Amino acid sequence: MDITPGFRVIVDGSEDATSRVADRLLSLKVTDEPRKGSDALELVLDDRAPHIERPRKNAELDVSLRWQSTLVDMGRFLVDEVEIEGPPDQMVIRARAANLTADKSRSSGAGLKTMRTRSWHASTLGQVLTDIGADAGVVVEVAPEVAALTVPHLDQLRESDANLIKRLATNYDCQVAFRGGVLMAVLEHSETSASGKPLPVITIPRSVARSWSVRRPERKNYTGVAVEWYDPSTATGQTLFEGSSSGAVYKHRHQYADANDAARAAKSTLARLQRATGEAELSIVGDPRILSGTHLNLVGFRDELNGRWVVKRAHHDYGGSGLTSSLKMELA
Repeated sequence: MDITPGFRVIVDGSEDATSRVADRLLSLKVTDEPRKGSDALELVLDDRAPHIERPRKNAELDVSLRWQSTLVDMGRFLVDEVEIEGPPDQMVIRARAANLTADKSRSSGAGLKTMRTRSWHASTLGQVLTDIGADAGVVVEVAPEVAALTVPHLDQLRESDANLIKRLATNYDCQVAFRGGVLMAVLEHSETSASGKPLPVITIPRSVARSWSVRRPERKNYTGVAVEWYDPSTATGQTLFEGSSSGAVYKHRHQYADANDAARAAKSTLARLQRATGEAELSIVGDPRILSGTHLNLVGFRDELNGRWVVKRAHHDYGGSGLTSSLKMELA
């Protein structure tokens, strides 16, 4: 009988706590959703006597989940809070993804939480991300099509690098996430990795599904976006248009500080609106290879669900009944 734990937990880079955790584990949950900055870990442990030692604040936890005979790295997390509850006696450990929350990286950099004030002018997104990585001590890998995106002007005013990265990902319609300790940037729905290699498409047959729901809302067919920006030379708002007026035009609610920011927001908003033609939720027999940005091919369902999807959020829950993966997806 195979009693190998379906996970591994390394504390502070060297201490293998897997066997100690396995003896007390009730559930281990990992959530991957870089766009919302909500990458998180939750461990629920049996706190029967003798009670478990309370982990220290900001202890590093490297977590892996087992897929067949392989351990899949789920990332590094920093302990954020510990809750003791009962009955029954339990300890709940909550941790956040370390890479975007750590004050310092393990290398020589200052970390991505450092508040900075600086500007870029006539630059590219690749150069901006490279500069951020160099100062923070983070390895960065940027897809060529992302690296080439122009940055006419960008200000970072008393803002952390972590927040700037999230802002850039939204404005440039990119996915920027840590994978294997490397900050990788690709276009949303990209079918290639940051290094240019084709990403695998994982086939999900109906036989591994536990539950699902799909929504194909009857939304307006947006073909254009109108964005307002403030023109200081005339002290008035100006409207910038992206796309065509052959269909419905979406009016952005936010007024931007300049024409460059407005243009970038219009492009990314139009791209998101044109993708939002279908959303689905799917719970399957666990597969920790599936992360945000993973391309899936669903087969054996009804027509509304069959076909290609891209994962927006992946939640993996390991416990007494094994591993379950709950996915939020949008049409590829």
